[in-house]
Amino acid sequence: MPAPTTLTMDKTWIVPTTVVGVVLLAAAFSALLLRRFKKTRSFERARERDPRLSWTRFVRRWKMSSAQRLEEDELERRMLLQKALSGKMPTR
Repeated sequence: MPAPTTLTMDKTWIVPTTVVGVVLLAAAFSALLLRRFKKTRSFERARERDPRLSWTRFVRRWKMSSAQRLEEDELERRMLLQKALSGKMPTR
């Protein structure tokens, strides 16, 4: 039986490394797809509650804590009230 040459021994690491690399890439790709799917589904549910919700605003609100969301909602409510009241001011 001939002794393995250094050329054969150097190539034995290629197959396992390639397989591990492909498996890791497939897992990362699957995780990204799953994350995107969940986010899209959450966006659709949020659009049922607020049909005017844009993707940009949804993504921004996704990253906020509940306290920050409440604060933003309150600020928006104040701005809308101020805008509505300023239009009803009597003019002389």
